[in-house]
Amino acid sequence: MPFMKPFSLTYVRYPVDDVFGFFAALASLMPFCVIVATFGAFFARRELWDLGLLVGILANEVLAQFLKHVIDEPRPDSCALVDFCKTSGMPSSHASLAWFACSIAVLNFRRRAAAHLGTQNRVLDSFGKILVMVHVPIALAVSTSRVYLGYHSFAQVAAGSVLGLVAGAAWHFFVMVPFASLFTTLETSPLGEFLGIRDSSLV
Repeated sequence: MPFMKPFSLTYVRYPVDDVFGFFAALASLMPFCVIVATFGAFFARRELWDLGLLVGILANEVLAQFLKHVIDEPRPDSCALVDFCKTSGMPSSHASLAWFACSIAVLNFRRRAAAHLGTQNRVLDSFGKILVMVHVPIALAVSTSRVYLGYHSFAQVAAGSVLGLVAGAAWHFFVMVPFASLFTTLETSPLGEFLGIRDSSLV
């Protein structure tokens, strides 16, 4: 019978009767929640920015998995406790995804704030700050949980975090912002009108 590999994004185990471990397990599932929430946001609003973010999340995950394959560093010995030692651990894809989303959220808030400079858009300012305030502790919680639960070493999580931050910044500046200038054209195109896609990323 072939080796059965668990779906790592949603597979998480924690110590029995460990309250902190329980919440760490929940935190470890947050990257999956980010993906689901972004999918939901796109299908509900048909925002081109959300679509670009989804593609970026996928690209970041592919990059993290590729690096795991190339580096091929074993997980720490604690992986035996969670029965998750047969896959490589460097870098942590959970940490990478969490910090990728955080990086995009912070940079997009700065982009929107710059576009409304001097207009005193209090709704935008408040919403953006709340968004950033949510993403940062989530990313920290995800990173902490992967070490605490024994899935990764500190170095593997640190590498994943740096990868996510850098990849998020690169995706924002070299993909999202340049392509944002085409959003209006796509929005008003026959295909865009048929699909109901729109761009209000600066509104």
